[in-house]
Amino acid sequence: MANATLWVAPQPVLARGDLSTVVPVKAKDGKSYVRFNFTQPGAQKLAALTQRFSGKNLVLTVGGNLVATPRIGRPITNGVLFVPMASEQQALNVAAVIGGAGAPAAR
Repeated sequence: MANATLWVAPQPVLARGDLSTVVPVKAKDGKSYVRFNFTQPGAQKLAALTQRFSGKNLVLTVGGNLVATPRIGRPITNGVLFVPMASEQQALNVAAVIGGAGAPAAR
């Protein structure tokens, strides 16, 4: 996304209250992700959002900082969103902060 312009909604569309759990995940291929499991109302919002903006990027921010901009490939109707992270440590930090365990010890 280098040198790209992103339009971001002024208010979050999905927030912590829409989540049931946030878990760091390491795939068999070694790539790191954060798995966001949504509540039923949150899952409905996620489905509507991903239906409307399929092919666009989802902007994930934590504490006002840009964390990831995954592309929405298709509508997500199962209430589970996997967001790729640059590293395992980033996945751990993001999951801890969003999940409510507090800020990471090091950035």
